Amino acid sequence: HIRRLFEPIICEYCILLNQCLFDDIMALINIKVVCSMFRKINQNLIDWKNKENHMPLVLFGARQVGKTYTLKEFASQNYANSVCVSLEADTYIVDEINKDIRPQTILRALSDYSGQVIIPGKTLIILDEVQSCERALTALKYFTEQQPEYDIIAAGSLLGVAINRNQYSFPVGKVEVLRLYPMDFEEYLIALGKKDRSDRIRAAFLAQTEMPGFIHDELIKDYKDYLLCGGMPAVVQQYISDRDHQQASSVATNIITQYLADMTKYCGAAESVKIRMAYDSIPTQLAK
Repeated sequence: HIRRLFEPIICEYCILLNQCLFDDIMALINIKVVCSMFRKINQNLIDWKNKENHMPLVLFGARQVGKTYTLKEFASQNYANSVCVSLEADTYIVDEINKDIRPQTILRALSDYSGQVIIPGKTLIILDEVQSCERALTALKYFTEQQPEYDIIAAGSLLGVAINRNQYSFPVGKVEVLRLYPMDFEEYLIALGKKDRSDRIRAAFLAQTEMPGFIHDELIKDYKDYLLCGGMPAVVQQYISDRDHQQASSVATNIITQYLADMTKYCGAAESVKIRMAYDSIPTQLAK
């Protein structure tokens, strides 16, 4: 009875698959595809994890370049579980770190707050927005010295970390550092589902050979789209979802607005005006 009930639906679906492209089917059932953003830095993270006696890692990068997303994806693929806290929003953890930066105290607070068991080598601890808690970076030094078996990555703004060091120094020699940038053209092509084209570019470059004209023309168009889109993952994601540069530009404008608002966090009113003037002059400087 169940087979007779579902047989017409299955047959109709199979016919539809043969007649329509995947994107058309997604449009028919009103599902928005969310692509997984490949980032080259993932290999650096894997190398860090596999290295013996690795120290805590600090991942620097501007806002909206994909630090949190990249770390969560890395954790889901390489660890049994992860504990991710924002030191900007999770005030309980910030209070606990400010009271006591001993590793065991922090581990207990993280475990209690997340409701998860933290196991050395099996759990990744992610301290996001680390620039918001000055003592959190200092605490990494004590993890290196006292509890090196735990895997910890702190992520944040390099500018915020550099400026917000009023009482405690950066743990030089006690952490490893990586930097995440916006997506480059290769990452953009892979996000578009064109890894084969990316590989073709690399092979042609290494062999110093020309590519067929139609492939070259296609890639030139993709490169121009990339120049319009930029490398911010949220903007790329928006463009991939509907191929509309206007919608992608709206996302980019929103990010720029957040950048401008963020400038006032690190300086006074007079300095913020100068920073804004310098920022606004960038297009003119690039046009020279």
